Formats: sequence, structure tokens, C-alpha cells
Amino acid sequence: MTDNGSSTKDPDQKLDQLMKLYVTKEEKLELVDMADTIGISFSSFARAVLLEYEIEEDPVEIRKLRYQANKIGVNVNQLAKVANQQGQLPARQQLDNINQQIINILNQL
Repeated sequence: MTDNGSSTKDPDQKLDQLMKLYVTKEEKLELVDMADTIGISFSSFARAVLLEYEIEEDPVEIRKLRYQANKIGVNVNQLAKVANQQGQLPARQQLDNINQQIINILNQL
């Protein structure tokens, strides 16, 4: 399975065949939530489950790491904004803290 949840297939093949599946409202919410948690479309998720594709990475952990990396990026942007407004770089301690956060995320990979 590729990163976006699709199988390895001929690039000329189109996903043009509609299939219907009846589920309860609760089942629908659960299935859509599962696809969102993994970070792929519901259609890709359904194909992966129905065709028994293997999802190699732990998508929940990857999403957590992505979230943490995004938080670090927000902090860096805030520090850059202050530096541009004040004409000076942030304190060394702030930069060391961000550096340590980045190292922690990389160690988790």
C-alpha cells in the first residue's frame, strides 16, 4: 500500500466503478473515523480493508509525531515574528528548547 492508502496498481487504471455498502449510522461514523485516524480517504481505507492490503506503518503514531512537529513549527514561526518585529533573535534558552523538541521527535522516528 502506498502512503495515500492506494494499492500498487497500473497508473492507467481508473477508479471508476461504484460499489454500495449498507451499514448503520454508527458503523458509518466508526468507519469514517477510522479512515480519518489513519489519514487516508474512506475509499482508500475501504479498498485496503476489503482487499486485505497491509498498512505497514503505525498511522496513529505518525499522526501524533506530525502534530508535535507542527506545534514546533508554530513556535518557530512565533519566535521569527517577534525577532522580525523587535529586530533581535529570541533568547538562547528558547532556541535550545525548540532544538531539544526536534531531537525528541527525530528519536521517536
